[in-house]
Amino acid sequence: EEGKVLGDRQVRWLARLPRTIAMPAFRELVVALVRDPATRSPAVIELLGPYVGDREVEDLLRRTLVEEVDALVGEPRYFERLTPDGRAAALVRALHRTRGADAVPLVAGALHRAMGPMNGDVARGDARPQLPKTAVGLLGLTDAGRAVLQGMLGDDVPRRVRFEAGLQLAPSASGDPLLAGQVGARLLADLDGVDGTLRMRGLGALGALAPAPDPSVDARLGQLTRGAGADQAERLAAASALGQRGVQAPLVEALRRPLVAEDLDLLDVEVAAAAARALGGIDDRSGGLEAARSLLATHREVDAKLEIASDDTTEGEALVELRGALITALCAGMGRRADAASSAASLSDGERDEVHAALVRRPLERGAMDVAARFGGEDLGDARFRWRAELEACLLYTS
Repeated sequence: EEGKVLGDRQVRWLARLPRTIAMPAFRELVVALVRDPATRSPAVIELLGPYVGDREVEDLLRRTLVEEVDALVGEPRYFERLTPDGRAAALVRALHRTRGADAVPLVAGALHRAMGPMNGDVARGDARPQLPKTAVGLLGLTDAGRAVLQGMLGDDVPRRVRFEAGLQLAPSASGDPLLAGQVGARLLADLDGVDGTLRMRGLGALGALAPAPDPSVDARLGQLTRGAGADQAERLAAASALGQRGVQAPLVEALRRPLVAEDLDLLDVEVAAAAARALGGIDDRSGGLEAARSLLATHREVDAKLEIASDDTTEGEALVELRGALITALCAGMGRRADAASSAASLSDGERDEVHAALVRRPLERGAMDVAARFGGEDLGDARFRWRAELEACLLYTS
């Protein structure tokens, strides 16, 4: 068609070229397509990313980024901003590939200009702006970029952007108690105001801040394991985060909740199993021996209840599930590949013998009855499924 470098069909095929290698035969075509706003799609823009050291390409990407951000900022209608937003996201990705850390000022500048129009008070909940999220992710890849993100944790920054900044800073903040405290406070303050996906990522990030104990963070994670304003996935994630942080009290509480409740809640059983795994991952540097003994004591109590509860009842099935999680957590800490500082590795010989006996006792006790039942025509299902927890524990112990 007149006025177009290529037809629509050719542009679509060109957009399928690989993004990982420069293809000189197509360079001039791609440059021409990116210059023209009518053919400047994100898929085509990203084809310029592999041209590292190509000054003409770098200058084109820089100028085009300014154009797209200007268009975004100048557009009064929110949904009309999404087109330049998507293009600008592709441009910062390509710039970061071509210039690396040298692109940080350009990426940061685009983020500062776009975050208000795209993620501020006028933002629509059903929109998914790309530039701020992409820019924050790219800034998190370099020291210079992370220094920029440290200045974006304040209340003056749109919530989603500052939360994403905290997520990017969390992995490197663990070695810096001051920064870890700032990141933890930011994530905690905004946790209830972001969507479910970000909440889950935030819980994982709070777990990664383990070397920076914070009573307010631990208290909130403990509330979540109890189900306070959290769905089941968040309860499980909170238990995992507490284990990473080496915080035992709320995990022991979650572990015992199904045993003391008047009415058994299967969701509580699932959280208790997650708490068992989390306690099993705590090492001696964080009180791992105490955690292992909590697991062993709870196992004794579960075993006692199983003596009077039938496996065929809801309560019995739940107790068997919890018992399996306890045994697995203990055996994982005693296995050949376990860290010498792992929780169960420090148990006494007598306690380790107790774990060994518990691992095989129920399969051996039920063996004769199961054989008789199968000969009698009863369908007990696959033995590998019935004793899956014990089999997993054996693999963990011997591997």
